[in-house]
Amino acid sequence: MLSFDHVYFYYKKEKPILEDISFTIQQGEFVSIVGPNGCGKSTIAKLIDGLLIPKKGNIQVVNHDTKKPNDLMKIRQKVGFVFQNPEDQFITTSVLDEVIFGLENIRVPREEMYDRALSALKIVDMNNYLDSMPHELSGGQKQRVAVAAIIAMKPEIIIFDEATSMLDPKGRTQILAIMHKLHNEGMTIIHITHHMDEVLQADRLLLIAKGKICFDGEPETFFNTVQVEDYQLQQPFAIRLHQLSGQTVALKADWKGAIRAQWSTN
Repeated sequence: MLSFDHVYFYYKKEKPILEDISFTIQQGEFVSIVGPNGCGKSTIAKLIDGLLIPKKGNIQVVNHDTKKPNDLMKIRQKVGFVFQNPEDQFITTSVLDEVIFGLENIRVPREEMYDRALSALKIVDMNNYLDSMPHELSGGQKQRVAVAAIIAMKPEIIIFDEATSMLDPKGRTQILAIMHKLHNEGMTIIHITHHMDEVLQADRLLLIAKGKICFDGEPETFFNTVQVEDYQLQQPFAIRLHQLSGQTVALKADWKGAIRAQWSTN
């Protein structure tokens, strides 16, 4: 569904941001991308959406090539992008208009727009705020509106680029619950984050450091085999607690189940 084939990217050739990156993401996967600041995580996201073009190598998104100008519009219809600051995406004066604006951009028939917008806002529990001004909402509400605008366009992949980093714990939990709900319905989710507690429920984790992939596998394997502190990261609270009790491996399934229960009840 999505593949990076020996991708290089730089602004200055002598200072590469990504070097020889190769990976494939299959339809329906939930992949978290982590790494220290400046490692290239957000660059990968922008390369997927065609906002940046690789200097070397190729990127295929649902059988379209990001290097081909004629493919870029098709790629952006397949890929939704939720940014760190939801206000960067707002340009209208009401929640409903904000969601409809995206539908206008992809030329959805006008008779379909209202139903699609309302359905997306119901998914994120913002259907009671249709006439509200986006800039007057709380941080979590703003981000949910931004997510609804993407859902309404019916992409096949949604990238959440540090989408919870500006939210309080309640807002983070709400956005994570929406991610997992969409994933359970078959959506491919790419979640870029520095909050390590958020990656426990991913199918797969990619660690990026110094422009290269340093780990690609299941989160529990990552936390049991990688010294995360070496990458300016921190073990999730649940794992630190089990490590203190000396039961890290034995209770691995328990902490994963506990986190799953947390998302399903919010």
